[in-house]
Amino acid sequence: MALAVATFALSISASADPLPRDGAGFHREAEREAAQPGVQPSLEFGLPVELGQGFKWKPGDAIREYTWSGGVVPTFRWGRVDLGFDVSAVYRNPDWDAALGPRLSAVIAAPYELLAIKIGVEGDYLPSARSGRTSLVVTAGLGTLVFVRAVGGFDFDQKASYFLFGLGFDPLALGDPVGSILRYGKTEDLKP
Repeated sequence: MALAVATFALSISASADPLPRDGAGFHREAEREAAQPGVQPSLEFGLPVELGQGFKWKPGDAIREYTWSGGVVPTFRWGRVDLGFDVSAVYRNPDWDAALGPRLSAVIAAPYELLAIKIGVEGDYLPSARSGRTSLVVTAGLGTLVFVRAVGGFDFDQKASYFLFGLGFDPLALGDPVGSILRYGKTEDLKP
């Protein structure tokens, strides 16, 4: 019985030790800080302007036809997720059309805390063709300020696949260019 009480008293005093010799105290403190809720992401609005050109092809065709797209994507950003609505003029060789539809994208990586690599999906309605198209969109850029994009998709009206490569920028990000570049990087408050 005395041995059990002594063991219990030793274990209590060891758990009260503020600086264990094996560094466990540091790890416990880090775990406590990590468990505390951080700053919740805020809802932001962006208006990216995008231009792109590329080609489309049908299975069995040797000729690649030129295609072009340019427009704006009013976007709501919440943390690393973007929900936008594509409003574009599209040259679909030989005709012009509009492209209207939703885009959902997310940041998958932020290397060097400056670049943002996003992947997204998009579905557009083409009013003149009375048809639609779907796309996979990959962008890489300086936060939300400027970016390059690659778009691959399928046009249901022409039964053709297409690929676009383009550039874009968000004019609303010019109000805080440094903040828009560092948007997806890790930030810390300065401690006194």
